[in-house]
Amino acid sequence: MSDPVFTAENMTVRFGGRPIVDHVSFELRKGEMVALVGPNGAGKSTLLRAIAGVEASRGKVKLGDTRLADTPPRERARKIAFMPQGHVFHWPMPAADVVALGRLPHADHFSQLSKADEAAIAKAIAITGIADFAQRTVTTLSGGEQARVALARLLATQAAIILADEPTVSLDPKHQLVVMGLLRQAARDGGAVLAVVHDLTLAARFCDRVLVMDKGKLVGDATPEKALSPERLSAIFGVDAVMVDTGEGMVPMVRHPL
Repeated sequence: MSDPVFTAENMTVRFGGRPIVDHVSFELRKGEMVALVGPNGAGKSTLLRAIAGVEASRGKVKLGDTRLADTPPRERARKIAFMPQGHVFHWPMPAADVVALGRLPHADHFSQLSKADEAAIAKAIAITGIADFAQRTVTTLSGGEQARVALARLLATQAAIILADEPTVSLDPKHQLVVMGLLRQAARDGGAVLAVVHDLTLAARFCDRVLVMDKGKLVGDATPEKALSPERLSAIFGVDAVMVDTGEGMVPMVRHPL
């Protein structure tokens, strides 16, 4: 097993004295795609924001052996890319220009795009399938199209660690599969991906491991088949489920609430 490229230790976030994230620790290894699942209010999005450094928290985050707190902001932005929930764009600019923002950590704000920048942007636009509307104003795009633009900006960064909060929200079934496949490929290309995923079937199909949160605590960290067992889904999500063999692996099928 390879050494961890990312480590979170005792991450804790409190709102009004109440723990929203309660001493959560885990590791990501090179090549892994990991799902973060749990019921509404479990603390998933708060944890992701905390480890991305955009939510005040206690605990320690390390990139390899280096504490994130000791890493200069620009270098941090080159190594960790964060896609928040919602994909809301406020500026009426072409989608291609939004994707280009992913290259800001690699140069100062006033320099021209390098050939490496242009290549990264072109690749991100191509693999996310947004070329047909890359010159359209991003605020005029549908929610699903905006979600793909947000993913392209994320991938253009070429960061080793990707944090994505509900990356398939607003997407039709085809593009849910496309996006999950792109994130998994980003991990396979030498990075590591942590994604908040509500669709447990997608989590089981595409992820190597699943972290399960409940009431601010990490209550599961295992392969999808073990982490999403019918017993755990009953206890954590309050649903009756069975594991179904798709021919490509076991996935949970939720049948009814308990």
